[in-house]
Amino acid sequence: MGRNNIFMPMKYEVRFDRWDGEKVKAILKAMFVYQRTGEVKNLPPEYMDAFDAIRDDMDIINEAYEERCRINAENGKKGGRPKKRTDITETEKTEWFLEKPKKPLREEKKRKEKRREIQEEHKGGGDLPFYPLSELIK
Repeated sequence: MGRNNIFMPMKYEVRFDRWDGEKVKAILKAMFVYQRTGEVKNLPPEYMDAFDAIRDDMDIINEAYEERCRINAENGKKGGRPKKRTDITETEKTEWFLEKPKKPLREEKKRKEKRREIQEEHKGGGDLPFYPLSELIK
């Protein structure tokens, strides 16, 4: 106990809708006190049946939370991310690719053909027409 929050499953909404406002208020206050101290105080006896079911859920949820905290603490003791390798030499870093990557052959052929077509159209002289770069790259 002693956590600063309460996990409340959505199934409680159905129960709360069936109860009047005073009963919901009393049970919510009892939930807060129970979560903080582990004791049930100032709850009218007629509300105890409803609270008992909720208290059982709270106990199960708290046990699961404590187990998760324990597992996380154990994992935290193992350390974090593995350290970065420092024994890599400069040649290992730079020798992955000795040559610059080449453009695919098909695209290069298409560009050359497009350039030839444009030059053939305007062989007679004069200025070459303006073509957007996207037209030439296609």
